Amino acid sequence: MIIEIDKLAPNADLKAWEDSLSGMDEDVFLVGHLPHLSKLSGSLFCGNEDKEVVAFRKGGIVCRERNRDGHWSIQWMITPEISL
Repeated sequence: MIIEIDKLAPNADLKAWEDSLSGMDEDVFLVGHLPHLSKLSGSLFCGNEDKEVVAFRKGGIVCRERNRDGHWSIQWMITPEISL
């Protein structure tokens, strides 16, 4: 199932996504733009949207996983060079 929402727009409210993700039990594939995805990662991983925790590149893919205690970790990352 594909659902299109505006919460990943470049200037979208990060708190809205954090709240949405915290209530989801299923896997989610997020597609968005910089700088929003970078800020969301900083907020999820260390509580600071200005902290760059993932070196995003255009066309890159990052797999994040939330563990049982609610903390996030990076499982894997694919850069555009690897995917070609």
